[in-house]
Amino acid sequence: MMRIGVCGLGAMGRRIAARLVAAGHPVSGWNRTAIDPAAVPGVAIRSTPAAVAAASELVITMLADPAALRAVVLGDDGIASSVHDGLVLVDVSTVGPAAVLEVAARLPPGTALIDAPVLGSLARVESGTLRILVGGDGPAIALAEPVLAVLGEVVHAGPPGSGAALKLVANAATGSLPVLLSDALGLARRLGVETAVALDALEATGLGGFVERVRGDVERGEHPPSFRLALARKDLDLVLEAAGEPPLTMVHAAAERLRSAEAAGLGNRGFTAVVGDR
Repeated sequence: MMRIGVCGLGAMGRRIAARLVAAGHPVSGWNRTAIDPAAVPGVAIRSTPAAVAAASELVITMLADPAALRAVVLGDDGIASSVHDGLVLVDVSTVGPAAVLEVAARLPPGTALIDAPVLGSLARVESGTLRILVGGDGPAIALAEPVLAVLGEVVHAGPPGSGAALKLVANAATGSLPVLLSDALGLARRLGVETAVALDALEATGLGGFVERVRGDVERGEHPPSFRLALARKDLDLVLEAAGEPPLTMVHAAAERLRSAEAAGLGNRGFTAVVGDR
């Protein structure tokens, strides 16, 4: 068994830690805000990211954005201040390749950073069925892969930064889906088509898989924050930043819709909260 650290014990991070504990790994953890140890049974809560690194052979970071990654790894009492020979960092956040490569370049010699963002949300991490998009090379990959396999299917995307890049490619498509669904149901309402009938038809289209997954929440008008709208907006902003000019048409429009919904107070609801605003 390997000594593992998890920095970022939010909804996803707590479930990642729980999977690793269940697999028999000794796990240390830290969160940017105070956390009740009872919320992460079996995890030794540490006072700083540096303390997590000192107790671990491999540290997983699950953080909100590039600024958080820089702060947790490179800031005061950050992981980099307590690295030891052979320590491997695995970032499973969605932060884009530029942030991953920047942080990796600033780590002390002998410390490897693997980018391994995930496809899937809370239910998939609980069941160990995430798809993990790994960028990196060398012996660090061999060390990290058995740990990541506890969480789901490992997909080798290429050299460092490739996993983070591939995640943006996926998000460029999936981040627009709630906006497309919102427009389709908005059109249905304007034309007098019942929502249930419209959803039946949409399940037979290219949107089918997404509609099937979110239909219950949409019909109930409930949007639990398994993936917050504010994070979906952040992900699309990362896509647009990475893509440069000219902007990607659909992604730009979807990001604007999510930004408007966030400004209207929906940021902490599930990203399907945008459905119904038309």
